[in-house]
Amino acid sequence: MGTRSSKFDTVHLVLAIMQRVSRHRSTTAKELHRQLRDAGIERDIRSIQRILKFLVEHFDVECDYDTKPYRYRWKKNAQGILIPSLGLNEALMLTLAERFLRDLVPSGTLPSLESVLDRADERIEKQELHKQWLEKVRYAYPTPILVPPQVDQQVLDVVSECLFNNRRLRLQYTNRTGEQRDWIVSPLGLVSRAQVLYLIAVFDDNRTPYRFALHRINAVHATTIAFVPPDDFDIDKCIAQYGFTPSTGKTVQLDFHIDQRAGQHLTESKLSEDQTCDLIGSEYHITATVLDSVELRHWLRGFGNEIRNVLIDGVPLNFSYPVT
Repeated sequence: MGTRSSKFDTVHLVLAIMQRVSRHRSTTAKELHRQLRDAGIERDIRSIQRILKFLVEHFDVECDYDTKPYRYRWKKNAQGILIPSLGLNEALMLTLAERFLRDLVPSGTLPSLESVLDRADERIEKQELHKQWLEKVRYAYPTPILVPPQVDQQVLDVVSECLFNNRRLRLQYTNRTGEQRDWIVSPLGLVSRAQVLYLIAVFDDNRTPYRFALHRINAVHATTIAFVPPDDFDIDKCIAQYGFTPSTGKTVQLDFHIDQRAGQHLTESKLSEDQTCDLIGSEYHITATVLDSVELRHWLRGFGNEIRNVLIDGVPLNFSYPVT
């Protein structure tokens, strides 16, 4: 019985390693050892090295022997692990999700997903209608599309690891003024806004969340210090109140008149649940209770001559921008 159990354990380990070897990114035995450990599979690194050697000899896995440590990957045309249960609709969903959500998935889980994503790509490639769908849908950004700032992959990996495992993080950060400081923080959230990734974190017993742009993190170190995320932390509230909008956190009463054609979309997508919209002649009179923010004011000013009598809590909005 013990021999049979041992064989099943070996097969399980082989499949787990095959699943974590990618076609697009090479990996090492040490990296696989860490990924398996994080997944609850405890094996010594020599066992992993022996299985990798076996895969190189008997499967379409290649090894770069010119590097130390050795790096492994599936060959370009290898099938990897086939997943018969992956249907076309599932493959399409995975492909779309990978396009838009990759940066928000815990970095430690990505290597184990890459073979699945490869299989999804292969299935889509062979189905013309599903392949065409990928060119028929897009996410339209309401603001100019900016080139994302470069984020060090190691920074993203460590931040993601500590965020996932509720461990404190030591980081070196340069703010907008060029001041560089070292911090030890408790990571609470990750937000993608306008092509920029932000870490939401708190200091010690300070309950006020702060945001850190990942591309301004110069160095990062994962500590072994665990913490319990505060029960009252709400990432959506944090986004609204602490500078992502950026917002004052204050709710205000908005009142304005807008040209009927320019304001037509507001009859379909409301500013708030309590919005009122009355057609008076060739324009709409709209009132709504909204969260005050810089972006709200930019949005209102963007209508130019098509909007008038804009009041925020009864105070007229100044349509001229301050000189800086």
